[in-house]
Amino acid sequence: MKKPRKLPKEMFLSMKSHVSALKADREQMLMVSPGLVLLLIGVGIIVAPTFFLGLIALLFISMGIVVAFVGWKLMQIKRKLQKMARDFEAKVYVHGVQVHRGVQETEIIDGSDSKKIILH
Repeated sequence: MKKPRKLPKEMFLSMKSHVSALKADREQMLMVSPGLVLLLIGVGIIVAPTFFLGLIALLFISMGIVVAFVGWKLMQIKRKLQKMARDFEAKVYVHGVQVHRGVQETEIIDGSDSKKIILH
């Protein structure tokens, strides 16, 4: 006996329910997967401990390389900023001043807006 053929609308509804069932299965797997991964890692450590010790050592070595590189870059940036600050301090120019001698400190008077700078 032949199965009665489904109409297109019935086929679509059947596919839709199948897809939603697959989505529900995928969500359940996502909720369980961290536990399964930890379980597999535990079994792997029992079966092959040297392999996992090698992985941990590789992790520490790579972290050490990254931290050393970042520290080296920060030292370079610090040196560049210190050089820039020294160059900035060395390039202070004063134009149009009058120097008056005979006072205990040297006074520099800017004649344009009558400001007084005292150098000790």
